[in-house]
Amino acid sequence: MGEQSAATARHARGPVQPPDTGRLVWIDIAKALAIVLVVQYHVATHASAVFAGLSGWAWELWSELAQVLIPVRMPAFFVVSGVLAANALTRRWRDVFRPRYAAILWPFLIWSVLLTVLIALRGADNPWAAILERLPRILQGGDGYWYLSTLVLFFTICRVGRRAPGWLLLGSFILWFFASLVPSVLPDSVPDALAANIYRWASFGMWFVVGAFGRSIVLRIGARPWWDLMVPAVTSFGLCVWLTGRLRESESFSGIPMSKPLSVTGVALLLAVSVLIAKWPAAARLGVYLAARTLPIYVVHAVLVYGVRLVTYEQGWLVQLSGAPNNLIVLLAVPATVMAMVLASTQLADRVAGTPFAWLFTSPGGKARAAPRTA
Repeated sequence: MGEQSAATARHARGPVQPPDTGRLVWIDIAKALAIVLVVQYHVATHASAVFAGLSGWAWELWSELAQVLIPVRMPAFFVVSGVLAANALTRRWRDVFRPRYAAILWPFLIWSVLLTVLIALRGADNPWAAILERLPRILQGGDGYWYLSTLVLFFTICRVGRRAPGWLLLGSFILWFFASLVPSVLPDSVPDALAANIYRWASFGMWFVVGAFGRSIVLRIGARPWWDLMVPAVTSFGLCVWLTGRLRESESFSGIPMSKPLSVTGVALLLAVSVLIAKWPAAARLGVYLAARTLPIYVVHAVLVYGVRLVTYEQGWLVQLSGAPNNLIVLLAVPATVMAMVLASTQLADRVAGTPFAWLFTSPGGKARAAPRTA
């Protein structure tokens, strides 16, 4: 009883911490929330390519949510990635090669080829020619899985420049602030995929640098009481969303950029929500479980999304709705689809672990990462 009371007291004071890991659960929950929001975005943006005639307030709600969170999802993902990579920046190259390079680039290459095939087959008269034409895009950072190649790039830059974090932060901040100008200054000769990734590198590098070199600050923020974070985060992000909507309606002020304040306040809100969720043991265990499987969720759900598109819209099997769907059905269908894709991704990863098909997610010669004990 004494041990149970002590554990309860620790839980009441701060976020749950899994045993023997040295990692705060709220960081894993933030990572899990980010990947779930990525899946929600792809489901919401591709649903209209499967169901023709989607309308109603419920559909507009999910579509608008997907658009509003565009400045939030990936910045939050990179902040958390930077925090989790911070300790590896000072390790020897041979010690970080497998976990920070092979373990990421191997699934990036494997699944990029599969996704490239699915994308190239969309309406292609000559599938083989279309596939061969798109394959070089993988070497330019990739299309659907650009986050993985970008993660390796950011880690390398921070690892090389770890003795000058201030300059890295300043340079990445300048790139982030002027990222919208990047497409206009790139030569026309730059391939489309590379140009898109250069824009992404400029947009998201600062967030990884903040997480990597400001790890102690981020963790101190998460150590504060959740209500101390939630009130200003909700207020500031809500104000930015409201102001963005008003500016869209006003022609004279439509050119004022709001993506930057939306990113800052949105990331703060996601971290605050993560600290709050970490208070509930069941939710914390689920967050840790999903965080340990973000890579399978990331790569598998994209194949599922484009696979569904290929056999419906692209093959002429588009579901034509005769009328506006029931709002309640749509309201529940989107999160249900997201949950189904997350479940399929995690189950596939768990089922192939330790089998001859483990290479789908694990580089040759590597060991599959053990599931967290709290899962």
